Amino acid sequence: MPKTRKQNKFLNIRDSYQNYINSNDTFYGINFFLKINYLFIKFILKKILEDKEIIPFPLRMGTLMVKGRKSVPKIDEEGKITGLPTDWNKTMALWKRDENAKAINKRIYHTNEHTGGIRYKFFWEKRKSKSTVRNKASYYLRISKINSRMLSDKIFNGEEFIRL
Repeated sequence: MPKTRKQNKFLNIRDSYQNYINSNDTFYGINFFLKINYLFIKFILKKILEDKEIIPFPLRMGTLMVKGRKSVPKIDEEGKITGLPTDWNKTMALWKRDENAKAINKRIYHTNEHTGGIRYKFFWEKRKSKSTVRNKASYYLRISKINSRMLSDKIFNGEEFIRL
C-alpha cells in the first residue's frame, strides 16, 4: 500500500505552504513562497558559513551552528577500526581492483589530516534550550547535500569553526 503525504513523518517547506494558505487572507503562489524560503535559507547559511555566527531559533528551540569534534579512532578486539568515517569512493575503487579486499571487507577511512583530525558538521543544539514548545525532541533538521558541500568547500579552503 503506497504512503500518502499525511502518513509521511517528515515534513518540508513545500508541506508548510498549505498551512501558510490556511493562516492568511491574502497569499502568494507556491513558486514565490518557495523562492522566499530558499532566499532566507541562503541568507542563514551565509551567516553561519561566512560570518561564523550561531543562529538562534524562535521560541527558544535552540541554535544552529557548525561544530567540530576531534575524531578518536579505536581498534576493537577483532582489529576493526571504529570512530572514523569510511571513504566510500576509495573503498569501492579498492574493491574493484582487489577481490580479496572485498572478500575480507577491507575499508579505507577518512582521517581528516587537513583539519588535524577534526570532523565538522552542522549541529542543532536543542538540549540546552528551555523551549516552551512541546515534543521538541521530535523535530528534525536535515541539511541538504548542496549545503553540506558548501561547508566542505569552506573547510578544504582552510576555514575553522567552533570546536569541542
